[in-house]
Amino acid sequence: MFKLLFVVTEDWYFCSHRLNLAVEAINAGFDVTVATRVTKHGNKILDAGIHLIPLTQMVRSGTNPINEIRCIKELVQVYKKVQPDIVHHVAMKPMLYGSIAAYFSKVKYKVQAISGFGFVFLSDTWKAKLLRFPVCRMLQMALCGKNTSVVVQNPDDARLAESLGVKKSNLHIIAGSGVDTHAFFPVQEPESDCIRVTLVARMLWDKGIGEFVEAIRLLKGNGLNIQAYLVGEPDDSNPASIPLSKLQEWQQSIGIQYEGRRSDIAKVWKESHIAVLPSYREGLPKSLLEAAACGRAMVATDVPGCRSVAIDNETGLLVQAKDAESLAFAIEKLVNNKELRLEMGENARKLIENEMSDQVINGQFIEFYHRLLMVNV
Repeated sequence: MFKLLFVVTEDWYFCSHRLNLAVEAINAGFDVTVATRVTKHGNKILDAGIHLIPLTQMVRSGTNPINEIRCIKELVQVYKKVQPDIVHHVAMKPMLYGSIAAYFSKVKYKVQAISGFGFVFLSDTWKAKLLRFPVCRMLQMALCGKNTSVVVQNPDDARLAESLGVKKSNLHIIAGSGVDTHAFFPVQEPESDCIRVTLVARMLWDKGIGEFVEAIRLLKGNGLNIQAYLVGEPDDSNPASIPLSKLQEWQQSIGIQYEGRRSDIAKVWKESHIAVLPSYREGLPKSLLEAAACGRAMVATDVPGCRSVAIDNETGLLVQAKDAESLAFAIEKLVNNKELRLEMGENARKLIENEMSDQVINGQFIEFYHRLLMVNV
């Protein structure tokens, strides 16, 4: 039996994005382990039949050199204990540190899964700029090592990976983590004269939250009959996190309903008419995938990841990033045109069923794992 090890920073992220894949891998005959920082979801992982190794040194935002070295040493111990045939690193820090640990542990095969290029590549702050060069150098080593395959979620990230030196033969595009089309299914949009516009994301500035708020302010100022909702919570581990006080201030001053984190996202889309995500860059945004699976038209930015789901004039409308006025115009267009909303929502559901369901994506990953093992057996 081949051993597959996932390395992820947070247990909630693994459950949200990779749990179904891990279960499919077990069904396909793999012995599956996940190494992650455990907070609230350890039992859910264990109940799925997955071995769990808690990581104590892995902190997403950590930059203390001593702690980071401890993190690498911890991963070396994990790899020597599990002795995986394939280690699947998810996101930036597991890729960087996991590659070093895999080298010292003689792991047979590494899969580097890039879910997006994050704060260091998006932000213009001095901290991000200072980190960008060393991170790029480390990425080159992590992505271009021996027996390393790189998985990206969209063509834009594939081109960026190539610019870092990844060979095309080692580069694979698999569209995200897929959507459970049984849990997320089309429902008739709410019968209401007041259109509900919803943004589901972590509350980060680079998700375009500020532009969304400004667009809603403009639309309400022009008398448009809409309700606006923000669903998600701040991420204190991310430097771009929006303070809770700011979210509450917007609720009081503009009337944007802040819902916080919700576990019933399918119900969120059932209650909404339009999905919005004005992000600055994505791998493949789960919130849009789930909205599309529920048959909701989308407004998103014309950036990597978003434009793979919100296809302009087919499944949604695209606008320029960091442009609140064009965002407001696109939202207003869908608010005023029910027929267009329904047509785009129907197209969105077809896109998910044909290309981005969890069955399709998990099947691609399982086939990919088998190909790696056939090459290296």
